[in-house]
Amino acid sequence: MHKTADNHQGTILRIQRMSTEDGPGIRSTIFFKGCPLSCVWCHNPESIARERQLHWTKIKCLGCLSCVDACPKNALQMTTAGMNIDRSKCDVCETCVSACPSTAMDVYGEYRDAQNLAAEALKDRVYFEKSGGGVTLSGGEPTLQAQFCRELLALLKS
Repeated sequence: MHKTADNHQGTILRIQRMSTEDGPGIRSTIFFKGCPLSCVWCHNPESIARERQLHWTKIKCLGCLSCVDACPKNALQMTTAGMNIDRSKCDVCETCVSACPSTAMDVYGEYRDAQNLAAEALKDRVYFEKSGGGVTLSGGEPTLQAQFCRELLALLKS
């Protein structure tokens, strides 16, 4: 769990609203970052790393090198095989993401506090009540952020 001055934050990959998977009824599924396993059948490999991470999508890339030029840490290098991201240099500052005109550069994961995350997940509460749905914590592996999950679940239940 990432700790800020005011509160605890979890590392979240994404929220999928209005889902009909991962449980009964209409649901909001919160995908957490971080998983200690390496399952060959993993449906969310972008959720394995616990921390936020820079990602490059080849098919979206224009080859303009705006991202490489913008990187203040010189962590990016375009090779014949594709974009090489030196993760020992990259601090996920998102400068390259902002510079990319085609959204080929992106970040997987964001830090969220439990209160704001619960509020977003509960936007569809009326649908949960009508369909017998609710909120599913998925991953990655949510229990790697157990304290944050407890805080979040308490807010969702209240």
